[in-house]
Amino acid sequence: MFLLRQQVEKWWTTEAFGTHCDVNESSAEDQRSIKILNNTVKRGENRYESGFLWKNEDVKMPENQATAMGRLKKLEKSLMRDPKKAEAYGAAIRAYVDAGHARKLPREEAERHMCLED
Repeated sequence: MFLLRQQVEKWWTTEAFGTHCDVNESSAEDQRSIKILNNTVKRGENRYESGFLWKNEDVKMPENQATAMGRLKKLEKSLMRDPKKAEAYGAAIRAYVDAGHARKLPREEAERHMCLED
């Protein structure tokens, strides 16, 4: 039985598959990701938080303001037609604010980040 156990353990090790992991050889992306993790990982009450591990430093997000504004207008119409849905939506937003996950931006700050329609 002991010999069988040894053979099974050997079979399950990565060495038995002929693979080798050299932690000293890592790509520039890996090194950058490790640096981000080392500088940003925080342990919360029941979770961990870290910075984004984007592939490139200077990430350009697509222009989607028109799409977002269209969705906002559609949502507003939907909430105006359904008061119960509007109340539930408002409660969810208040919960985000109360938990510190969201905040209302002063207009000046919002304008610095995007062009607002009047």
